Amino acid sequence: MNCEAFTRLIARIAVAAALACPTAVLHAEPEPRQDAPLPPGFDLKPLQRQVEGVYAHSQGEMFNVLSRATLEASCRAAQAAGGPARMPRFAPGSEEPLKFEVRRYSSADGKQSASYSEKEHVACTEADLKADGPCACHYRKVSEHSLYLERSQGASTERWQLTLASGSGRHSRGPAAATALAAPAEPTLQTLYGAVAGSLELAGQRCQLRRIERGNSRTETCLIQPAPGLPETLHGRQLAQSVFQLQGPQAGQRLRWTETLQLLPRARMDAAVFEVPAGVSFKPGPVSNREGQP
Repeated sequence: MNCEAFTRLIARIAVAAALACPTAVLHAEPEPRQDAPLPPGFDLKPLQRQVEGVYAHSQGEMFNVLSRATLEASCRAAQAAGGPARMPRFAPGSEEPLKFEVRRYSSADGKQSASYSEKEHVACTEADLKADGPCACHYRKVSEHSLYLERSQGASTERWQLTLASGSGRHSRGPAAATALAAPAEPTLQTLYGAVAGSLELAGQRCQLRRIERGNSRTETCLIQPAPGLPETLHGRQLAQSVFQLQGPQAGQRLRWTETLQLLPRARMDAAVFEVPAGVSFKPGPVSNREGQP
Protein backbone atom coordinates (compact mmCIF):
# COMPACT_ATOMS: atom_id res chain seq x y z
CA MET A 1 0.00 0.00 0.00
CA ASN A 2 1.46 3.35 -1.04
CA CYS A 3 1.46 6.47 1.16
CA GLU A 4 -1.55 8.09 -0.55
CA ALA A 5 -3.72 4.98 -0.18
CA PHE A 6 -2.71 4.65 3.48
CA THR A 7 -3.71 8.29 4.13
CA ARG A 8 -7.14 7.72 2.54
CA LEU A 9 -7.64 4.62 4.69
CA ILE A 10 -6.83 6.51 7.90
CA ALA A 11 -9.26 9.27 6.91
CA ARG A 12 -12.08 6.72 6.34
CA ILE A 13 -11.39 5.15 9.74
CA ALA A 14 -11.59 8.55 11.43
CA VAL A 15 -14.93 9.34 9.74
CA ALA A 16 -16.34 5.95 10.70
CA ALA A 17 -15.27 6.45 14.31
CA ALA A 18 -16.93 9.86 14.45
CA LEU A 19 -20.19 8.44 13.07
CA ALA A 20 -20.13 5.53 15.48
CA CYS A 21 -19.37 7.68 18.53
CA PRO A 22 -20.32 11.32 17.83
CA THR A 23 -20.10 12.35 21.49
CA ALA A 24 -16.35 11.74 21.38
CA VAL A 25 -16.11 14.55 18.82
CA LEU A 26 -18.85 16.92 19.93
CA HIS A 27 -18.27 16.89 23.67
CA ALA A 28 -14.96 17.83 25.25
CA GLU A 29 -13.87 16.50 28.58
CA PRO A 30 -14.65 18.99 31.36
CA GLU A 31 -11.68 20.91 32.59
CA PRO A 32 -10.24 19.92 36.00
CA ARG A 33 -11.38 22.00 38.94
CA GLN A 34 -9.16 24.89 40.01
CA ASP A 35 -8.85 26.54 43.41
CA ALA A 36 -10.31 30.03 43.71
CA PRO A 37 -8.39 32.42 45.99
CA LEU A 38 -9.94 34.16 48.96
CA PRO A 39 -10.59 37.88 48.39
CA PRO A 40 -7.74 40.06 49.72
CA GLY A 41 -8.49 42.86 52.16
CA PHE A 42 -11.37 41.14 53.96
CA ASP A 43 -9.43 39.04 56.49
CA LEU A 44 -11.46 35.88 55.83
CA LYS A 45 -10.48 32.80 57.84
CA PRO A 46 -10.57 29.58 55.77
CA LEU A 47 -13.13 27.03 56.95
CA GLN A 48 -11.29 24.22 55.16
CA ARG A 49 -14.61 23.18 53.59
CA GLN A 50 -14.77 23.26 49.81
CA VAL A 51 -17.70 24.38 47.66
CA GLU A 52 -17.81 23.86 43.91
CA GLY A 53 -18.96 26.62 41.61
CA VAL A 54 -17.89 29.56 39.43
CA TYR A 55 -15.27 32.21 40.27
CA ALA A 56 -14.75 35.47 38.38
CA HIS A 57 -12.25 38.27 38.98
CA SER A 58 -12.71 41.56 37.15
CA GLN A 59 -11.31 45.06 37.28
CA GLY A 60 -12.06 48.42 35.71
CA GLU A 61 -12.10 52.18 35.94
CA MET A 62 -14.73 54.90 36.22
CA PHE A 63 -14.53 58.53 35.12
CA ASN A 64 -13.40 60.86 37.90
CA VAL A 65 -15.56 63.99 38.05
CA LEU A 66 -13.08 65.87 40.27
CA SER A 67 -11.70 68.88 38.38
CA ARG A 68 -8.94 70.89 40.02
CA ALA A 69 -9.25 73.76 37.54
CA THR A 70 -13.00 74.07 38.09
CA LEU A 71 -12.75 73.95 41.89
CA GLU A 72 -9.90 76.46 42.09
CA ALA A 73 -11.73 78.89 39.80
CA SER A 74 -14.85 78.58 41.92
CA CYS A 75 -12.92 79.20 45.16
CA ARG A 76 -11.14 82.24 43.70
CA ALA A 77 -14.52 83.64 42.65
CA ALA A 78 -15.85 83.05 46.18
CA GLN A 79 -12.87 84.91 47.66
CA ALA A 80 -13.39 87.85 45.28
CA ALA A 81 -16.98 88.02 46.49
CA GLY A 82 -15.83 88.34 50.11
CA GLY A 83 -15.81 84.65 51.05
CA PRO A 84 -13.19 82.88 53.20
CA ALA A 85 -9.62 82.87 51.87
CA ARG A 86 -9.44 79.14 51.34
CA MET A 87 -8.09 77.09 48.48
CA PRO A 88 -8.46 73.34 48.08
CA ARG A 89 -5.48 70.99 48.05
CA PHE A 90 -5.13 67.90 45.87
CA ALA A 91 -3.15 64.75 46.60
CA PRO A 92 -1.14 63.26 43.71
CA GLY A 93 -3.40 61.19 41.45
CA SER A 94 -6.64 62.55 42.90
CA GLU A 95 -7.92 63.50 39.42
CA GLU A 96 -7.05 60.18 37.77
CA PRO A 97 -9.75 57.60 36.89
CA LEU A 98 -11.23 55.69 39.82
CA LYS A 99 -10.22 52.03 39.88
CA PHE A 100 -12.30 49.14 41.12
CA GLU A 101 -11.88 45.39 41.47
CA VAL A 102 -14.56 42.74 42.00
CA ARG A 103 -14.34 39.04 42.90
CA ARG A 104 -17.49 36.95 42.52
CA TYR A 105 -18.23 33.48 43.83
CA SER A 106 -21.29 31.39 42.89
CA SER A 107 -22.07 27.88 44.10
CA ALA A 108 -22.78 25.24 41.46
CA ASP A 109 -26.32 24.69 42.78
CA GLY A 110 -27.11 28.39 42.41
CA LYS A 111 -28.13 28.77 46.06
CA GLN A 112 -25.21 30.92 47.23
CA SER A 113 -23.38 33.85 45.72
CA ALA A 114 -20.98 36.51 46.98
CA SER A 115 -19.38 39.64 45.53
CA TYR A 116 -16.31 41.23 47.17
CA SER A 117 -15.32 44.63 45.81
CA GLU A 118 -12.65 47.25 46.34
CA LYS A 119 -13.40 50.69 44.93
CA GLU A 120 -11.65 54.02 44.86
CA HIS A 121 -13.48 57.28 45.50
CA VAL A 122 -12.36 60.83 46.15
CA ALA A 123 -12.79 62.01 49.74
CA CYS A 124 -12.64 65.43 51.34
CA THR A 125 -10.13 65.01 54.15
CA GLU A 126 -8.89 67.36 56.89
CA ALA A 127 -12.16 69.31 56.68
CA ASP A 128 -15.92 68.89 57.02
CA LEU A 129 -17.36 69.26 53.53
CA LYS A 130 -20.82 70.28 54.77
CA ALA A 131 -19.60 72.70 57.45
CA ASP A 132 -16.46 74.13 55.83
CA GLY A 133 -17.32 73.88 52.13
CA PRO A 134 -15.39 72.38 49.20
CA CYS A 135 -12.65 75.05 49.26
CA ALA A 136 -11.33 73.78 52.64
CA CYS A 137 -10.84 70.19 51.52
CA HIS A 138 -7.72 68.18 50.90
CA TYR A 139 -8.89 65.86 48.10
CA ARG A 140 -7.41 62.40 47.96
CA LYS A 141 -8.33 58.94 46.75
CA VAL A 142 -9.39 56.34 49.32
CA SER A 143 -10.30 52.68 48.86
CA GLU A 144 -13.53 51.18 50.12
CA HIS A 145 -14.13 47.46 50.67
CA SER A 146 -17.68 46.18 50.42
CA LEU A 147 -19.42 42.84 50.05
CA TYR A 148 -22.75 41.47 48.93
CA LEU A 149 -24.03 38.02 49.94
CA GLU A 150 -27.06 36.12 48.71
CA ARG A 151 -28.39 32.83 50.02
CA SER A 152 -31.50 30.96 48.82
CA GLN A 153 -33.28 28.26 50.76
CA GLY A 154 -36.65 26.85 49.82
CA ALA A 155 -38.96 29.63 48.68
CA SER A 156 -37.00 32.53 50.21
CA THR A 157 -33.78 34.40 49.58
CA GLU A 158 -31.70 36.37 52.06
CA ARG A 159 -29.36 39.21 51.07
CA TRP A 160 -26.68 41.06 53.01
CA GLN A 161 -24.78 44.20 52.04
CA LEU A 162 -21.87 45.65 53.98
CA THR A 163 -19.17 48.32 53.72
CA LEU A 164 -16.28 47.31 55.95
CA ALA A 165 -15.34 50.80 57.10
CA SER A 166 -18.85 51.46 58.42
CA GLY A 167 -19.06 48.24 60.46
CA SER A 168 -22.77 48.04 59.68
CA GLY A 169 -24.88 46.84 56.80
CA ARG A 170 -28.35 45.98 55.51
CA HIS A 171 -30.21 42.69 55.43
CA SER A 172 -33.35 41.67 53.56
CA ARG A 173 -35.44 38.56 53.09
CA GLY A 174 -37.80 37.96 50.20
CA PRO A 175 -39.21 35.33 47.85
CA ALA A 176 -36.72 33.28 45.90
CA ALA A 177 -36.23 34.15 42.26
CA ALA A 178 -38.14 32.19 39.68
CA THR A 179 -36.38 29.68 37.47
CA ALA A 180 -33.47 31.06 35.49
CA LEU A 181 -34.44 33.02 32.39
CA ALA A 182 -33.60 31.61 29.01
CA ALA A 183 -30.84 33.25 27.00
CA PRO A 184 -32.21 36.32 25.16
CA ALA A 185 -33.06 35.97 21.49
CA GLU A 186 -31.13 37.92 18.87
CA PRO A 187 -33.64 40.82 18.64
CA THR A 188 -33.38 41.33 22.40
CA LEU A 189 -29.57 41.19 22.27
CA GLN A 190 -29.55 43.84 19.55
CA THR A 191 -31.86 46.07 21.60
CA LEU A 192 -29.72 45.72 24.73
CA TYR A 193 -26.20 45.58 23.30
CA GLY A 194 -26.38 46.42 19.59
CA ALA A 195 -25.17 44.55 16.53
CA VAL A 196 -22.25 42.13 16.47
CA ALA A 197 -18.97 43.94 15.77
CA GLY A 198 -16.49 41.06 16.14
CA SER A 199 -15.19 38.59 18.68
CA LEU A 200 -12.49 38.54 21.33
CA GLU A 201 -10.85 36.10 23.73
CA LEU A 202 -10.79 37.17 27.38
CA ALA A 203 -10.00 35.15 30.50
CA GLY A 204 -9.69 32.03 28.36
CA GLN A 205 -13.19 32.37 26.84
CA ARG A 206 -14.43 33.49 23.44
CA CYS A 207 -16.87 36.39 23.59
CA GLN A 208 -19.01 38.17 21.05
CA LEU A 209 -18.37 41.91 20.81
CA ARG A 210 -21.48 44.07 20.37
CA ARG A 211 -21.64 47.83 19.89
CA ILE A 212 -24.50 50.30 20.41
CA GLU A 213 -24.87 54.08 20.52
CA ARG A 214 -27.32 55.80 22.84
CA GLY A 215 -27.49 59.57 23.17
CA ASN A 216 -23.98 60.91 23.67
CA SER A 217 -22.27 57.58 24.36
CA ARG A 218 -21.18 54.37 22.66
CA THR A 219 -21.14 51.12 24.61
CA GLU A 220 -19.11 48.06 23.62
CA THR A 221 -19.95 44.79 25.39
CA CYS A 222 -18.43 41.33 25.00
CA LEU A 223 -20.70 38.37 25.84
CA ILE A 224 -19.49 34.80 26.42
CA GLN A 225 -20.18 32.41 23.58
CA PRO A 226 -21.26 28.79 24.23
CA ALA A 227 -18.38 26.32 24.29
CA PRO A 228 -17.98 22.60 25.06
CA GLY A 229 -17.78 22.00 28.80
CA LEU A 230 -18.90 25.55 29.69
CA PRO A 231 -21.89 25.66 32.09
CA GLU A 232 -25.03 27.01 30.44
CA THR A 233 -25.37 29.58 33.23
CA LEU A 234 -22.32 31.34 31.78
CA HIS A 235 -23.63 31.53 28.20
CA GLY A 236 -24.17 35.19 27.33
CA ARG A 237 -22.48 36.45 30.49
CA GLN A 238 -20.74 39.81 30.18
CA LEU A 239 -16.96 39.52 30.11
CA ALA A 240 -16.11 43.13 29.33
CA GLN A 241 -17.75 46.49 28.72
CA SER A 242 -16.53 49.96 27.77
CA VAL A 243 -18.50 53.22 27.55
CA PHE A 244 -17.16 56.06 25.37
CA GLN A 245 -18.36 59.66 25.21
CA LEU A 246 -19.10 60.84 21.68
CA GLN A 247 -19.36 64.62 22.11
CA GLY A 248 -18.40 67.38 24.54
CA PRO A 249 -15.20 67.97 26.54
CA GLN A 250 -14.58 64.25 27.02
CA ALA A 251 -15.36 63.29 23.40
CA GLY A 252 -13.57 60.07 22.46
CA GLN A 253 -12.64 59.28 26.07
CA ARG A 254 -13.54 56.02 27.74
CA LEU A 255 -15.77 57.03 30.65
CA ARG A 256 -16.04 53.58 32.22
CA TRP A 257 -14.69 50.11 31.54
CA THR A 258 -14.63 46.70 33.15
CA GLU A 259 -12.86 43.52 32.06
CA THR A 260 -12.78 39.97 33.41
CA LEU A 261 -9.23 38.95 34.28
CA GLN A 262 -9.91 35.40 35.41
CA LEU A 263 -12.92 33.11 35.01
CA LEU A 264 -12.96 29.63 36.54
CA PRO A 265 -16.13 27.81 35.38
CA ARG A 266 -15.23 24.76 37.51
CA ALA A 267 -13.77 26.25 40.67
CA ARG A 268 -13.22 24.99 44.20
CA MET A 269 -13.73 27.73 46.76
CA ASP A 270 -13.54 27.83 50.53
CA ALA A 271 -17.00 28.05 52.11
CA ALA A 272 -15.83 31.10 54.08
CA VAL A 273 -16.67 33.33 51.11
CA PHE A 274 -20.38 32.64 51.66
CA GLU A 275 -20.41 33.27 55.42
CA VAL A 276 -22.11 36.33 56.93
CA PRO A 277 -19.44 38.37 58.80
CA ALA A 278 -19.64 38.11 62.58
CA GLY A 279 -19.82 41.17 64.83
CA VAL A 280 -21.63 43.31 62.25
CA SER A 281 -24.90 45.12 62.90
CA PHE A 282 -27.28 44.50 59.99
CA LYS A 283 -30.40 46.65 59.76
CA PRO A 284 -33.49 45.66 57.76
CA GLY A 285 -33.58 47.45 54.44
CA PRO A 286 -33.51 47.06 50.67
CA VAL A 287 -30.44 45.25 49.37
CA SER A 288 -29.24 44.93 45.79
CA ASN A 289 -26.04 43.84 44.15
CA ARG A 290 -24.86 47.17 42.78
CA GLU A 291 -21.83 45.57 41.17
CA GLY A 292 -23.91 43.90 38.45
CA GLN A 293 -22.15 41.68 35.91
CA PRO A 294 -18.43 41.95 35.14
